[in-house]
Amino acid sequence: MKNYLNIFKNNNSIIVITEKLIVAVSRFIYLYFIIKQFGSAGQGDFSYVNTIWNVALIFILFGFDVSIIYYISKKTFEVLNAIISNSIIFFIVTFVFGFIAFYFLQKYTPVFQKIPLNFYYISLSGAFIFLVRQILRSILYGLGKFLYQFWGTVFVNITFLVTVLVFYVFKINNLGLLLSMFLLLTVISMIYWIVTINKLKWKFKFKVDKTLLFNQLKYGSKVYLNSILISLNLRLDAFIIMYFLDSKKYGYYFVAVAISEIVNYIPQALTVVILNRVSKRKTIYDLSLFPEIVAILIFSALLVGLFGSFLIPAIYGSEYSKAIIPLVILVIGAVPMGLTTIASYYLLGIDKGKVLIFPSFFALIATVVFDLLLIPVWGITGAAIASSISYSIMSIITLLFLFKYGKVDRDKVLKCLVPSFSGAYILLKNKIKV
Repeated sequence: MKNYLNIFKNNNSIIVITEKLIVAVSRFIYLYFIIKQFGSAGQGDFSYVNTIWNVALIFILFGFDVSIIYYISKKTFEVLNAIISNSIIFFIVTFVFGFIAFYFLQKYTPVFQKIPLNFYYISLSGAFIFLVRQILRSILYGLGKFLYQFWGTVFVNITFLVTVLVFYVFKINNLGLLLSMFLLLTVISMIYWIVTINKLKWKFKFKVDKTLLFNQLKYGSKVYLNSILISLNLRLDAFIIMYFLDSKKYGYYFVAVAISEIVNYIPQALTVVILNRVSKRKTIYDLSLFPEIVAILIFSALLVGLFGSFLIPAIYGSEYSKAIIPLVILVIGAVPMGLTTIASYYLLGIDKGKVLIFPSFFALIATVVFDLLLIPVWGITGAAIASSISYSIMSIITLLFLFKYGKVDRDKVLKCLVPSFSGAYILLKNKIKV
């Protein structure tokens, strides 16, 4: 047990993977009780507000979180004061523009039309709370303090699960209050991160570094448009489903999406580690582990598809059987999406983020076109088909750029994509040391 804990402490990949698994398990449990307490429509509203938070966060971040990891990874404490000072200025400016954007969305678009008005204010508050949270997380990632970030995230999800249970036991039928409690717990975790950063061997002095701020914005702008395109590609179907269908249907679809995302937990966990290490090395990346990653993705997709199809009706009830076919389709699309995730962060590590705009742009066009064609006819199944097609298009184009800048010979490209299940077993056995 002691040896295992030591490995956990020193292996950033395992820390992030464990975090995502804990978050996933907590989410699946509290969604169950939310369904029991508020029904599928209430679960749909809850999930829709969470989706708004995620999409809004990408828009107002301007790629600033990625630039924080990039620059702190290179110089650590030398730039920490400037990074925090720049972040404060960035937040103040972003708050003003973000507030205006939310106002126009509420007044002139259908984004908030099918949810209660108080959810609009909760969505607005949550967007800025998560902006600060993401900045703090990026500082910890850049410093290599993955474990501190882990404890803060786990705290939010476990305590929120307990909160949901309290609401269920005492029959508290106030979904707005429940969402507000989630934000309050997030703020508490942020306070913990601030205290943790302040305990490091340095002394904060507010001093804006204009040159660094310009470089951060310049670096962030390279990934900003790509981040928006990817975010819309992943979440735009939520708004189209809500427009053509209703909260119940979105509730079913969100469960399918949430389960299919498990396939990408390992690729997502590796992203910040890859960016941190490639940025430090300042050298071209090594693609020798790609066959193992492909194998892990395929194996994960099979497991998630099989177990998810069985667990959805068993846990959430027969009503949610409508999510099974979308889940299977989304799980298939999760494999190319996982490859896109890994490839993107290798390219970001060598400052080639600009090229990621192209695959994201074409994928978004595919998402919009197929969503508008398929959702009115096939509902959430059509949304799943559209997403899987889009993910595949994005993956093919991103991999072409990866092999180009990785200087991979044409005869070796296929070898990188042929799954190595034996190699994947060894990689997992060694705790995925990247």
